[in-house]
Amino acid sequence: MTARFSLWPCLLLVSCLASFSAHATVNDSSMDVKWSYLGSVGPAHWGMLSPAFELCDTGRAQAPINIGRNKTRSAYALKIHYPTTPLVIGKDIETALEVGSEKLMINDGHSLQLNFPSKNNRERIAYQGDKYNLVQIHFHSPSETTWHKQSFPLEIHFVHQGKDGKVVVLAVLVKGGEKNSVLQTILDHLPAEQGRVFNVPHTNIRPAQLLPADKRYYAYNGSLTVPPCTEGVQWIVMPKAITATPAQISSIREAIGGNNARPEQALNSRVLSYANK
Repeated sequence: MTARFSLWPCLLLVSCLASFSAHATVNDSSMDVKWSYLGSVGPAHWGMLSPAFELCDTGRAQAPINIGRNKTRSAYALKIHYPTTPLVIGKDIETALEVGSEKLMINDGHSLQLNFPSKNNRERIAYQGDKYNLVQIHFHSPSETTWHKQSFPLEIHFVHQGKDGKVVVLAVLVKGGEKNSVLQTILDHLPAEQGRVFNVPHTNIRPAQLLPADKRYYAYNGSLTVPPCTEGVQWIVMPKAITATPAQISSIREAIGGNNARPEQALNSRVLSYANK
């Protein structure tokens, strides 16, 4: 649905990028090198498209993974604080992230994204004693994470940035079922224009309503699921899916341009953590 309101560009990325790149070179290879989810530039070929993408082939701690009968140990406590916040939305927009010592600009060209301004950011989580601010929410269809080899029609990634280049991605699976009010608000305000960020006047969402009531989770050390596949990303996956109607899921998939899921990666020697409450 085309938005029926006056859109104006958010200056979040401009100010963010100015401070982000002030002291270090930014790796923007994922924006400069043509890659996709299909054909000769699809996931099976990412590692060969650029030396900057080498980890997509050679990495030993890549994401996504299948969660099944994995070896597990007890996970750390997770605290989530997602209050009501203004809707800031865009399609095919960039995200600035610092993963370890690597400063990145990422745009997969197949995304619907919600941004959370760094100034006065109240949306955050606490994990392993550290705090992480919510940077953005984006969507993958079908799900990148699989549960006992089962794929879901949609997956939501909550991307958080902490201090010293620590990134935590919280993943939520979505299955067909009852209507989701937050997803409907997003769908009602899809911007027609790509590549820009828009503040939606007088429209708020509550990200907590995109989380399952059952917040048990698995955690593992992984990577970005898009080039350059940088490792050192903490993943938290909630296997109890939330619901959305088939029509809502179909509309989200259409908005992101179809399939944008990286296939399952090898677990290798990693052991998952599990929190049962």
